[in-house]
Amino acid sequence: MIRRFLPALVVLTVLAASCAGDGDDAGRPTTEADQQPSAEPADLPTPRTEVAGAAWQGAIVVLGGLNADGSPSVLAHVFDPDGNDWAPLPDLPVALHHTAVVVLEGRVWVIGGYTGDLSTSSASARVF
Repeated sequence: MIRRFLPALVVLTVLAASCAGDGDDAGRPTTEADQQPSAEPADLPTPRTEVAGAAWQGAIVVLGGLNADGSPSVLAHVFDPDGNDWAPLPDLPVALHHTAVVVLEGRVWVIGGYTGDLSTSSASARVF
């Protein structure tokens, strides 16, 4: 029974693939905004790795992390995607890396993480 429908299935598969486009909003009309080159996002003012980040009030908050020398950071920054720029936030009360950050009811919560550099890290249970 399947053999009887196989040619039709192959034709439908080929038609569906050719109509799908490149998978990027296929079938949607092109707008002027689609044709504008997007600006590269501004670099984080102080390079860090193992940061925590969250969306907050239309911006992106980046907290803590490890500096280039492996030391933990107290730094916090907010990125404004509309202005494509970073602004400093108040420092964290303790240098942290590998922490979690969430936004609840408009407030940014920093939870856990590690203090100390990679060789002397200790877990933190602090919430602020």
